[in-house]
Amino acid sequence: MNSKLIILAVLGAACFVAVNYLFTVYIGLSIVSLTLLFIIPASFSGGLFSSILARRYIRKNELTLTSRQLFLVATIITIVGYIGSYYFIYMSAHIDDGGLNYTFSGEHISYYEYDGEPMTFVNFTSHTVLNSESQLMIRGNRSNPINLGTMTGYNGLMFFVSLFGFYFGSKKYLDGTLAFTKSFKEIERTIDKYSNSLIQNYSDVRDEYITLLKENINRSYVEKKAIGDYEIEEHKISLLKALFERNINNATGDSYLNLYLITIQQFYKNKMSERYANKEALMEEYTEKMEEIREYAFGNSKGNIFEQISERI
Repeated sequence: MNSKLIILAVLGAACFVAVNYLFTVYIGLSIVSLTLLFIIPASFSGGLFSSILARRYIRKNELTLTSRQLFLVATIITIVGYIGSYYFIYMSAHIDDGGLNYTFSGEHISYYEYDGEPMTFVNFTSHTVLNSESQLMIRGNRSNPINLGTMTGYNGLMFFVSLFGFYFGSKKYLDGTLAFTKSFKEIERTIDKYSNSLIQNYSDVRDEYITLLKENINRSYVEKKAIGDYEIEEHKISLLKALFERNINNATGDSYLNLYLITIQQFYKNKMSERYANKEALMEEYTEKMEEIREYAFGNSKGNIFEQISERI
């Protein structure tokens, strides 16, 4: 498992813990305990928020997580983000002359007992969750909430529903199946814009290339439910390689070779400009790929064209 991914997962979840604490202290609402229509846990959004850093790292580095790895990362985020939110509230729970507060003022709650039981994290959380009062707010109007009283069974059930909601939100965002990646219509618009830029110099291959590119990406999108920018570029590279090799003895082979090389160069240039990019490894990979194409081009009487294109890029 990638250690940097785990660190970012923990960091993202810790950020949510801080946000939830601020909501609890200054607004009087805990995100992890909110529900919509008494059924839908708002903690789903907490899992999503907590996973942003990990998801960005996955997309930037084009990582593919196995089901087991995905489960592990989402579970870590849930433990740190969801359970951690309750634990931080417990750590902040103090008693002073004004009673219970969550601002670290006075003596910590662990110095006290309730019904003869010490206020450990488990006891405190169990007591606050099961005995909390439910309030119904219409259109977010907190000034006139409807007090529904204490519903112990419902509270216990919703604790676990919110727990799984948090995990589900994290998992669905990490695996890219939420609609925060580009929709297929957006992808098609991107390809159409790219297609128009090819008219001037590559009109001889443009239609065939764009038609096949859309077909390939459509198949991948249907299968994976989501596609990132780098995956689109990888589709371009693999397709141009196949088209160049297929048309090696035709005039259109020159255009495909030209497009192939320029696309590869731009792809690696973009990757090396990223903050966490391993530039040495990427340059080595780029050089090897270019040398591989060079040998293939010279072996198929396209050496002169390869040299001319290489000089331009």
